[in-house]
Amino acid sequence: MICGKKLKLVHETADLNKDGKVTAEDLELAKALAEKKYREANEAINTVNDQITDAVTQVKTRVKRVKEEVADVVDAAKEVANQVEDVVAAAKGKARKGRKRNELFIVFKFAAHRIS
Repeated sequence: MICGKKLKLVHETADLNKDGKVTAEDLELAKALAEKKYREANEAINTVNDQITDAVTQVKTRVKRVKEEVADVVDAAKEVANQVEDVVAAAKGKARKGRKRNELFIVFKFAAHRIS
C-alpha cells in the first residue's frame, strides 16, 4: 500500500499541467517523456559501446605492430652480436668464418675474367 506522501509525490509528478487533476493527457505526456529519455539513454549507451569497440580494435592493432617491431629489433640485435663476435675474432687474428670457396670455382672465375 502506498503511503500518503508517496501518493502525493506520484500525483504531483503525473499532474504535468498543474491543474490538480491527473488526466489521460498527463499520463500520455509522461509516457512520451519517459520514452524520449529512454531513447536518449539508449543512444548514449550505444555511442559509448561503439567508441569502446573502436578503441579496443585500435589497441589490438597497435599491440600487433609493436610485437612485429620488437621481433625485428631482436633479430637485428642478434645479428649485431654475431658481427661483434666476428670483429673480436678478426682482432685476435683468426680467419673469417663462413663458407669456404671452391678452388675450382675460383679457377673458372679467373679464366672467365682473362677471356673477356
